[in-house]
Order: sequence, then C-alpha cells, then structure tokens
Amino acid sequence: MYKLPKEYKEKWIEGLKKGYEQSCHMLHNSDNGGYCAIGVALVHCSNIHPHEIRDVPNLNELLMDKYKVPIKSDLCDMIMELNDNDQREFHEIAEWIESNVEEY
Repeated sequence: MYKLPKEYKEKWIEGLKKGYEQSCHMLHNSDNGGYCAIGVALVHCSNIHPHEIRDVPNLNELLMDKYKVPIKSDLCDMIMELNDNDQREFHEIAEWIESNVEEY
C-alpha cells in the first residue's frame, strides 16, 4: 500500500482539482506551462518554486531531500505511469490517490 502524510495527501488532491494545466514527461513544462501530477504536488504541497522544476523529467533525490518531499519512489513511479503513459486526467489521478494511498 502507498502512504502519505494526511495533510500532504489532502493538499495534493486539492491541487490536482485546482485547475493546473496538465502535461507529460516533465515536472513543469516550460513550453506549455503545464505540470505533471508529481509537479503539482511539488508546487502545491511542498512549496517548490516552478522555476526549480522547469523541464526536469522526474522527481530526483536532490529535490526530495532538499524539500523533504514524502513521496516514495514506488508511489512516484505509479503516478508517473498514470500521468505519462496512461494519460489520465488530473481528476482521475486525484480519485486514484484518494482510493489507493493510505494516510498516516
């Protein structure tokens, strides 16, 4: 089972429903201004400035350590799969998180 702190999970779901422009394969795409679902978590929940994740292809250890991001690699991989490969919309990813991520 995937796990996240309760407040982080709630804020991430809120962010995914907020209306961010969605994109794939980049945390924040400078071409269209969009975010992947992980990028939304970083900006909306971890207060990372968008310029720090611009055109970065994935969540890396440096970002995780610097900002104490609680998203473990297995959950990150799953969300990237839903966003990039399955091309699920943010509201669908939010529903998936609600159903499949345990709070602690």
